[in-house]
Amino acid sequence: VDGGGNLYVAGQGYMYFGFGLARYDSLGNLIWSRSFTSGGLWVDQVRGLTVDSSGVYVGGNRFQQCGCTPTWSETQSGQVVKYGLDGSYQWAYRTPAVVGYANSFGVAADGLGNVFFAVTLYDFAGPSQTTFLKRLSSAGSEVWSHTMTDNSWSGKLSCRQSDGRLFLVYDWWWYPSQSVRVKQCDPLNGNEVATGDWIVPQNTYVNSITGVVVDAGANVYVSGTLTNTAYTDSSMFLVRFPQTLSSTDWALVYNTPGSDSAAMNNSADIGSAIPFCGTMNGWQYSGQPCSSPGNSDVLVRGLSAGGNILWSTQIDGPSSAEFYDVNSLSGGDVTVVGRDLYVQSVFRYSSSGSLSWEQAVTAAGHCVNWTGAGAVLGDTTYLPVDGYDLSATYFRDDILIVKYDANGSQIGTIVVPVDSQSSNLGGVAVDAG
Repeated sequence: VDGGGNLYVAGQGYMYFGFGLARYDSLGNLIWSRSFTSGGLWVDQVRGLTVDSSGVYVGGNRFQQCGCTPTWSETQSGQVVKYGLDGSYQWAYRTPAVVGYANSFGVAADGLGNVFFAVTLYDFAGPSQTTFLKRLSSAGSEVWSHTMTDNSWSGKLSCRQSDGRLFLVYDWWWYPSQSVRVKQCDPLNGNEVATGDWIVPQNTYVNSITGVVVDAGANVYVSGTLTNTAYTDSSMFLVRFPQTLSSTDWALVYNTPGSDSAAMNNSADIGSAIPFCGTMNGWQYSGQPCSSPGNSDVLVRGLSAGGNILWSTQIDGPSSAEFYDVNSLSGGDVTVVGRDLYVQSVFRYSSSGSLSWEQAVTAAGHCVNWTGAGAVLGDTTYLPVDGYDLSATYFRDDILIVKYDANGSQIGTIVVPVDSQSSNLGGVAVDAG
């Protein structure tokens, strides 16, 4: 969402070579829509979306089958595509293609015309995989490219527009141990000015890093999932790094042997509670039983800045429940998105942990398949939804944005037609405007 309240949505459909990008005004009216493709046999993948005063940037990867032996070998590269706020194509920046793998960490803008892009490249003909942090100008030229002193296959990139603080978070191996590593980088040249590590518990490894939040005091919160080396259990974690990154303030790991737990995201609401959510599968989780053996429930906890549990609640359904996203609202309230069996729902909790309301996600003319990571602006919740078009003469999904007010009333729906059999939800972002 830009400073004028306009909403931008990007994503690609199943077996679709390019991606779509659309702009809507604050009332949900379509302003323009565009389709992008690299052409030929290139497949374009969306890994992130950001907007500033000069345009909208879509970051991700692209790949094509190269016809090599083995047949799974591909030519891949990282990619950033820019469109003007009027929908005019501006430019496409691409890293040199490699016969191997490329994985983007996302794209971030500092609000001053600079765009940051992180990508890991693994060239089968090269010495090893390498992670690059790059700064692009608003015109698409590479201002600098910094080769990180260490690398990882996946992670998250975050930039605070208030002061340009740039953070790259990923998993890092310290054989025989592994850590969650946070790098603060200088936006002027990419140099690594501070490094923080949280060494994960023994006999576990980082399965995924799912969320990065920086609060007003420049403390960094990272959430993710751990898996034990026997591949029999997983845990969710939340760790806080101070501004200096010289240590960790605290780290929380939620797991009970014999259960599986997956952290999907985290969000920080400074001055009240830090909400943290995850999906837990199995019989027990942190001493709390699931609704039945083999089930999955959702655990929502409000944490103080010191990592203490202020409140805790559990969502369980008739057979399974799954968590997708959590966001903080004004006054310390929290919205949670998930499903109870096959019913997609959005929940709102007060700062004390009590349930304010629960609404099933519906969209006129559509059968809701699943929801994605939502966002909030003030007391309004924006929720991306994949829905089957009931009026279509063939199997077709659309992407929708459903809006809820502070009382849980649905106040608007934006439909993004997608001529595809399936949709891949990339998420929604809302800025301070």
